[in-house]
Amino acid sequence: MLNFRKVGEWNRETLIENLMEEGFLKNFKICNKCNNPTTLVNYKRNKDGKAWRCNSRACQWFKKYFSVREGSFFDGMDLEIASVLKIVADFGTKRTRKSIVDAYTGEVSERSVDRILQKLKSLNS
Repeated sequence: MLNFRKVGEWNRETLIENLMEEGFLKNFKICNKCNNPTTLVNYKRNKDGKAWRCNSRACQWFKKYFSVREGSFFDGMDLEIASVLKIVADFGTKRTRKSIVDAYTGEVSERSVDRILQKLKSLNS
């Protein structure tokens, strides 16, 4: 089981691998255009350091990159995944919104904390 408190100790690659193993991120992706499997590759243009890539030469999206966050809780978030997970862990310990915002001042904006908390609360509805 994923230990949310240890995520800060892992590098991005280890974090992505662990999230895939635990089912928080997809461990495979099918290209939406050609329906062929994509490949997980290193990618320097995003915070995750990984992306899915279509390798089917016949596809219009050949060599196009797709976020590993697509279709997950993290989809649409610009923060480092480790920061999001720390906030999720704090929320899980019943910390107040204010104490979570205060704990991440300077690292994460209040607006980002609110978005994460709102997304968590929407999972219960």
